[in-house]
Amino acid sequence: MAEHWEVNCKGLLEENHTILNLFLRSLKEKNKSQEILKRYRAALQYFFLAHLVSYKVVTGDMLEVWLTKQRAQKKDRTVNEYLKALRAFYNFCVQEQHLDTFPLDASLQVISSKERYWELKSTLPNPDNQLIVNQFLLHMKSLGRTEHTIVSMRIYLQRIFKEIDQSLRQLTREEIEQRVVDTHQQRSESARNGMWSTLRSLYEYCWENEILDDTPLRNKRKFAEATDLYWELKGRFTVEENKDVVNAFLLYLKNKRRTKKTIVEYGIFLQRFFGTNPVNFRQVNRKQIKEWFSLQDPDWSMRTINNYKQVLRSFYFFCVRKEYMEKSPIHYFWVEKNASKKYWVTDKTFSSPTNKEVVNEYLQSMKISNMSEQTIILYKRTLEVYFVQKEEEFSTISFDEVLQWVIQQQKVVQATTVNGRLSVLAAFFTFCVEEGYMECVPIKTRWYMREPRPIPRYLEKGELAKVRQQAEKELLRNRIIIEFLLSSGCRIRELHLLDKKDVDVDTRTACVLGKGGKIREVHFSVTCALLLERYWEMEEVKEEEHPALLVSRIGTRLGMSRMRKIINQLGEGSGIKGSLYPHRFRHTFATELLTKGAELDFIADELGHANLETTKIYARIPKWKLIRLYRRYVG
Repeated sequence: MAEHWEVNCKGLLEENHTILNLFLRSLKEKNKSQEILKRYRAALQYFFLAHLVSYKVVTGDMLEVWLTKQRAQKKDRTVNEYLKALRAFYNFCVQEQHLDTFPLDASLQVISSKERYWELKSTLPNPDNQLIVNQFLLHMKSLGRTEHTIVSMRIYLQRIFKEIDQSLRQLTREEIEQRVVDTHQQRSESARNGMWSTLRSLYEYCWENEILDDTPLRNKRKFAEATDLYWELKGRFTVEENKDVVNAFLLYLKNKRRTKKTIVEYGIFLQRFFGTNPVNFRQVNRKQIKEWFSLQDPDWSMRTINNYKQVLRSFYFFCVRKEYMEKSPIHYFWVEKNASKKYWVTDKTFSSPTNKEVVNEYLQSMKISNMSEQTIILYKRTLEVYFVQKEEEFSTISFDEVLQWVIQQQKVVQATTVNGRLSVLAAFFTFCVEEGYMECVPIKTRWYMREPRPIPRYLEKGELAKVRQQAEKELLRNRIIIEFLLSSGCRIRELHLLDKKDVDVDTRTACVLGKGGKIREVHFSVTCALLLERYWEMEEVKEEEHPALLVSRIGTRLGMSRMRKIINQLGEGSGIKGSLYPHRFRHTFATELLTKGAELDFIADELGHANLETTKIYARIPKWKLIRLYRRYVG
């Protein structure tokens, strides 16, 4: 009768059968546990039944392809057990001189999971390159690059380094160019551009993190030569004092441990701005800054312009802190997009000037009533769609005319959209009646389409735990977004508009600006308060002069679209059902309060609802509690 550790199955080659039993016997003699012996036996039998070849001819590629295939079908823990068993088996074969070489790559420690899309899926010939490339791809993920971008980078880098034994630290530009030509001569121009862009990013990362002293792919227009005094500008300045203060600022950045790349970029821009400027830095005013930017490269993107303005702003705040001047000429004139544009005035050309005049009058009344900017813009667009092509005046529009328009809309858009547009028209015509321009509103209530009321989606306990666990891997600022929304029940716009001065971490309260310009006090958790304190203690945030609670990378108020993207990516990473969006946190907040026994009027106050019926939509009794109540009262 076979021992528990012996291989005893049909289908294995006799040679493999013998060597496997020798290997397992050696483990038995080393007093390995019965559990380990069984795991190793099962893994090796599974592998050699799938590969009906001698163990002597198995290659590293065969092993890695098989492991990668298993990773797509099995859990990471199982696949890593397979890897350990194969590594131990082939170590035994080499030590006992059954084999001369070890087929499995020694640098392969863990087979990456399908969730770890940023890791190389094949082993590079040079272990140093393998480590650096994986670190670079993980860095790209931490910067918020999309999965598509990172996977593209990974494919490019696998393709370029898969046959290079030499370390990337030693490659010259000529060698890199030749390799790109060899691998991409049959590919499109966009693929070649993608390869070059990825390689430049890789070498910039290596230079920035001091993996390399210099980079063979330096963009000379963008980067200055790196020396021991890389922070010191050597160029000519029209005003010598400007040069001294700029160098003092760059040294300050170096002492604050800003990266070499950042300091060099700041220096290049400040050299450009002050180098030929005949005005002392103290005498530069806001108008001159605007004029200077208007004369620069017209192809600069808005992001580039904002980045450069942020550099200038940081420089002048440094000057104020060091008391070189009393007040900075830089404020936030680039932050407020379309600040001078009157969003409540339509600039479209109407067939009837009278219609345009009354539409603008109505939009002006909405602005005076303190309606939100988003609401006014939505109403303006709907009224433009309806009135721009209409030649007859608004006061002559009949019931039949509006009804025909509604019927036409029903054929092209959903019921929710039709009802929304009808509500806008009804509000406009009601305004006209109140102002005496019309006698009645040419819309009937029965024209509104019946639409199913969606059930608000809250996070179940398990989903909430997954989201919070995933949030711990995020940047501190992103964790604050998640925790604040979950513990306060705020709308995303309310958090977006929140300033530092509106938040009190001692009492754990914040004053938010809600719908209709209503200000209310909300509360947040102890965890959120601790995160905020840590956030404000960070050097970058402590020195940040922007009043906003949450600030973007370029020093502006963090946008709502960026917050939504952060939350959506968090939901994807946590593996919960359905998409994750800010209002789902609001539903979760209300549902949790209801579950814990809070009264509806209290929940309404926290959410900022004037009507308890609205609160009932948000706060729903969870399924598990409904079952418990049913069993208590019904049985």
